[in-house]
This record gives sequence, C-alpha cells and structure tokens, in this order.
Amino acid sequence: MARLSNFVYRVDTGEPFKTGNATILGPDGATLATPALNGTTGRWFWEANGQPGITVQTYNADGQFKRIDGSAYGQAGATMEGEIEEILKLFGDGVITGMGLTAPGSMQVQVGVGKGLNLGFLHPIYTAENVTIETADVSNPRIDRVVSRLTRTGTFAGRVVLAVVKGTAAASPAAPALTNTADTNEFEIGRVTVPAGASSIITGNLSIANQAVASGPVSPNSVGTTELADGSVTTPKIADGSVTLEKLASGVIGPALTPGLQTNYYISAKETLGGGVGAVSRTANIIYATPIYIPAETTVSRIGFYAAETIGQFAYFGIYAIGDDGGPDVAIYRSGSISTSGAAGLYTTTISQVLAQGWYWLAQVGTFVTTVYGLTTSFGYGPRSIWGNTSGNPGASGNYAAVATFTGAMPDPFPAYSPTVNAPLTMIRTSGS
Repeated sequence: MARLSNFVYRVDTGEPFKTGNATILGPDGATLATPALNGTTGRWFWEANGQPGITVQTYNADGQFKRIDGSAYGQAGATMEGEIEEILKLFGDGVITGMGLTAPGSMQVQVGVGKGLNLGFLHPIYTAENVTIETADVSNPRIDRVVSRLTRTGTFAGRVVLAVVKGTAAASPAAPALTNTADTNEFEIGRVTVPAGASSIITGNLSIANQAVASGPVSPNSVGTTELADGSVTTPKIADGSVTLEKLASGVIGPALTPGLQTNYYISAKETLGGGVGAVSRTANIIYATPIYIPAETTVSRIGFYAAETIGQFAYFGIYAIGDDGGPDVAIYRSGSISTSGAAGLYTTTISQVLAQGWYWLAQVGTFVTTVYGLTTSFGYGPRSIWGNTSGNPGASGNYAAVATFTGAMPDPFPAYSPTVNAPLTMIRTSGS
C-alpha cells in the first residue's frame, strides 16, 4: 500500500493553492493519479494498493509549475538520503509486526495488516491483501513461500510487493529458495503447504516465518520451539542471571553430590548424604528408612544390608516414593521375608525394579535385634541433614532418617514416622544408567 501527500504553495505569498490538482507520475512517466487539492488547506492525498516505486509529483496551478522528483537525492541533516537505505539495511529483513496469514477461501492466502523491512525499504500493509496460490499437483504436495519482494534496480527500483514463490511438488517437499540478488531481494512472510489435489487452502496449511526484525518486547507465548532453530540460542546470548532456579522444572538439576550408577556397584544414602558409617543397633519391629537420589533411570537388581555381627531370623526390604513432606510415602517395591541367619556380612535379595531419576527412600525392618552398618553422627563426620533440627541450633545434629514402629512385612504406604539420626543403611545394586 502506497500513500503520498503534499502541498503546493504560491511563490509570491507563500499561501497554499486550494484549487486544482496534483499530478502523480510513475517511473515510466505515465500518469498514476490526479488527486484534487483540498479546498481549505491545499493539501492533496493519494493512496494505492501496491507501492509504485519512484514517483514524480508535478503541480501546474495559476501558471506556476512545480516538480518533485523522487529519484533525486537531497540532504537530511548530516546524512545524505542516499545513505539512509544503507543504514536501514543494518536492521536486516523480516516482519516487524503483523502480516499474519489467513485462508479466506479457494486458492487464496491473505496477508494481514502489518509492516516488514526489506533491505531498508519499509513494506507496509495498511489493508489486508490477497495472493493467489497456483493449482495443486495431482499426485504430490508442495510448499510455497509468501514473500515480500523488493525490486532494487531498473525503472521500478524501490518497489516492494507481495509475491508467492512456488515450490516443487514431491513426496517429501522442501521449501523453495528465496531470491537475494543485486536486482531482487525477498524475505519470507510465511509458508503454504499445498496438499496434492487441493482445491482450496485452509488454515492448517499455513505457517508463519521467523520474525527477523525486532519490534520491542516479545509478547507472552509468541515464540515457540518452531520459531527457534537448532543452535540459535547459545551461551553468549543468555545474559548473566537470566536463568534462575524458579525457571527450571523440578528435577532438572539434581543435588551437587549424587551417586554414580556403575553396573554391579552398591549405593545407599551414604552416596547421597555423605557422612560417617559405623555399626548401629537395629531394634526388632522398627522400620528404618534412609533417602537416596537416583541421577538417571536405572534398574535395581539387588537390595539388602551389611551385618556387623552374626544374625538370625528374617528381614524385609522396601523402596518408597518421596511424599509432600519429604519423607517416605507410597511403596514402589516390597520384598517378601528374607532369611538372614548366618555370620556377619552382606545380605541381599535379587529384584528387578526400574527407578526413574529422582528421590526415593530405602527401608528395612527385621524381626530381631542386631548390629548393622549405618549412617552415624558419632563415627567420623555426620551426614548432611535433610530436615534440620527442632532446636534451631546450627551446630546441633540434623535429622536424615525416618523411623516407625511396625511389625510384619513392608507396609504400603509408609506408616507415620519420626525424623531421626543414626539409622541402618539399606543398599541397592544397579545395572547402571
């Protein structure tokens, strides 16, 4: 859409002419329009759908002739008008605002009101304009591009119009190339997928292009993964402090200290919380649970504990999900009774349980009193607390285990518990990540 307006003044008085017409000539010298002068102000106005390129304005009123030639370069401040185009090129090509695509019917695509910038030339759409999509191929789909096309040389240098670049029909079609030469420059407004045998274009056939020219803040949800090319967001483009923990989904970043997942290696709360390990007493019919963080999906192949003395009777093991309060909640795995009669050493049972990345609780309960290896604050240094303490003293030992009175096989869900310190370690062996 082109809009031109101006005034013509009398040389002797400086007053505008208020009668007569202004003649607008195109690049080839042909008359484009003869808009009338305003009877009050002398201003004339002309509007056309499609920019005509360089125009010449002439006035002949009361014997006075005036000519304004759009191909002439004058001086604007300290910058020559001929240099303005070069300055505007620094902003690149693309849609500034609007210019959305809709499907009005048949083989038409409508480009909505908006503005684009084509090598420094503004391409405004003041009234929605239609472009025609050529007849569909009978056998294969194709992809066409709706573009802004700038003519850079010749009689119509400076003219910017809408156009369609037709693609090649194929089983897996690709978008056609754009023309970027000394004579013509195109930037994409959007794409049209033309199905085989189609007689009309529908909304689902349309997609918008990347908006290459910035126009201020980006509106919420306006940039999706489709608009971001692979590798387009790199570390230098992310400002310091722009990514915060609040912007990261839960579980994206694990704790600083996480266990490894080597095949046939045993891990426990010690690898998650650190701290000292020593002999701790396990009371009969008390269920003990300790937390563990799994940094990547793995399959647990064994679960058990390490006895510090000769033991007897039976034990049960379990794996629990983490609850809203951070403690053990519903059961993920529960073993049957495991006979643990024998000398000191490792006691495990074979299982096959897939665990996704995240926090879990490993639990055990026995029908006998014994001494096993576990986390302790009295041996070496204490493990990291997960609940803190009730005294408020930062130097006091923090709680890192859960205990509950229970008799029999592993319950589901975990019974009401109390945070505590010094607990037997339940270990698992994984098949790696």
